[in-house]
Amino acid sequence: MMSTSPRNARHGAGKAVCHTISDFLVIVLIITPAVNLFWRGTWNIMYEYLVPEDIIISSWLSLAIGSPVLLLAGLLQHPIRRLGSWIHGKSKSWHHLYLAVYVYVVASASVAQWRGFWNLPTYYFPEWVSVPGFGVTAVIGTGLMVGLRIFANGGGCPAGITVDFEPDPFRVPLRFHTDRAERFSWRFALDVFFSVFVLDLISLAYWAGYWGLLDVLMFPEDPCFSYWVSLGIGYAIHLVTIFLQFPVHKASRNLRGAKREFWKRLALEDAFLFVVNFGVVNSWRGLWDLYDCYFLPDQPKLSAWLSVGIGALLCYLLRAGRTLGGIGITVDGEEEDGTGVLLSTYAETHEMLPWLKHLRKREGDDSGNFVALRTFDTEGSRKATDHTSASDLAGNQGTAADLIKSSANTEYFRLYQPLRVAGKIVEIVQIESTV
Repeated sequence: MMSTSPRNARHGAGKAVCHTISDFLVIVLIITPAVNLFWRGTWNIMYEYLVPEDIIISSWLSLAIGSPVLLLAGLLQHPIRRLGSWIHGKSKSWHHLYLAVYVYVVASASVAQWRGFWNLPTYYFPEWVSVPGFGVTAVIGTGLMVGLRIFANGGGCPAGITVDFEPDPFRVPLRFHTDRAERFSWRFALDVFFSVFVLDLISLAYWAGYWGLLDVLMFPEDPCFSYWVSLGIGYAIHLVTIFLQFPVHKASRNLRGAKREFWKRLALEDAFLFVVNFGVVNSWRGLWDLYDCYFLPDQPKLSAWLSVGIGALLCYLLRAGRTLGGIGITVDGEEEDGTGVLLSTYAETHEMLPWLKHLRKREGDDSGNFVALRTFDTEGSRKATDHTSASDLAGNQGTAADLIKSSANTEYFRLYQPLRVAGKIVEIVQIESTV
């Protein structure tokens, strides 16, 4: 077994730093502002055109528009997925269009449902617009999310992004996994309703509580300054958690096996995700309200339309349209290998894409070594041993076995940091030729 050379080690370390920096810049400077623009624009278009003279009726209409669309997307996910596969087999261009339309409709419906959920309690229970009210809402939302093990769903970009080239982009993961049966049943229908409607309401309570507390406690006498501070806090937390995720992942991975260890791992992951989600809420509050302060504040209709157009266009061009909004539930603690705490990446995603189809020689490496990937469903278990033969790798169900062309003449010798890419757990595998 050969060890990696110092030159290759330095090359790998430098590449990892470049990936981290490029990821951070693309996500915080382009994708997150674009997604926020889209949500703000869609929200304000409803405010301007959907019975603007009566905010209560307008909010009910938003809920009536958004919720049925999201429920149908969940209930009809299997025929939608089959149609997507059929279109993909006929024309990739038409499949891209099909996905773009699906993403736009689901994202707009998500905004509509959240607008209804957000506004209606404010008008029916005005006494809750206070520090105690927001505090109670935040505590209830946090408690329910922890108890139902859906705390991972309380975030969003910049911590979580979703790319457009996932093999199964129309799947809607549900809380009790009834979507896996790929057939309709009453249990499946109830799971869709619970996951898409009830759990979304709980997530919103979490967001509304902390957002409201920031509004009333963080420099309320100078709103625009408050929004700048909130944005700075959010991005600073995101930067810190980028580096914290790796030791947390390692600690979480070591807490597997016994049931007692599961609860320790779940507590560790929830504590980390609480910090991550608080950063996300701060980032969104800062961006959203800064747009209100500076982006055509005297022309709200034009500002709203431009926000939707610019936000959607940027995400589609970056092939991150699915980050605009979607449905589906991730269950806390299901990943025994600790990957539930890993943040989404962007630069690595695009670099890894060709490796899902081809085994290619590593750039700048003349030793005959190759780099490949193995991928795992997020619900499945992942082998994390430090030394595994290539024949074992090729034979392991769920791996990218087609990447290993001559398993008898190759041997796996290094496993890089696992990443969460396109809804799957991805490991970069370096293979040394022994021919």
